[in-house]
Amino acid sequence: MTKRGRLFIISGPSGAGKTTLVSKLIEVDHSIYLSTSSTTRSMRVGEINGVHYHFLSKDTFEEKVQNGDFIEYANVHGNWYGTQKSTVEQALDEGKCVILEIDVQGARQVKEKMQDACLIFVTISIEALQARLKSRATDSDEIILTRLLNSKAEVEASADYDYIIENDIFDTAFEELIAIIENERGRG
Repeated sequence: MTKRGRLFIISGPSGAGKTTLVSKLIEVDHSIYLSTSSTTRSMRVGEINGVHYHFLSKDTFEEKVQNGDFIEYANVHGNWYGTQKSTVEQALDEGKCVILEIDVQGARQVKEKMQDACLIFVTISIEALQARLKSRATDSDEIILTRLLNSKAEVEASADYDYIIENDIFDTAFEELIAIIENERGRG
């Protein structure tokens, strides 16, 4: 019988470097499964449907919500995001460590349903966050301001997390993330 896998939730403000940390983690540890979220937002240049996100129409997303297909879902910056329950459960049953890269609203929903989930919050100084958001050149100044304001509320929610990683220096943050995963994997 396969030992059930461990669920990790990684959250943090937009631009804090969550995706970069998770991408490198998956690159060096192939035993970790990254759950691909569904979203109603438009695809960005370079994104692939089914790889970066499952891009859904608003109607399809709402139908999945009504069917109870999501372990969590939330409206973030005017778009819906959600994690399909069946794919997470299947990976955990196969003994895999599963990572959900989701916002704090979604993390709360998952934690209510799966109390043994390990919550990791990635943060960054406000100055570094503003510089990263501007350098991405994917959002207008208005959206960047909204993201910066939302990041303050998200950082306040970090008190509910098991671990907080400061990502001003990527290599240090990455080493910390690996140590947390290895420590928690052993507890599973």
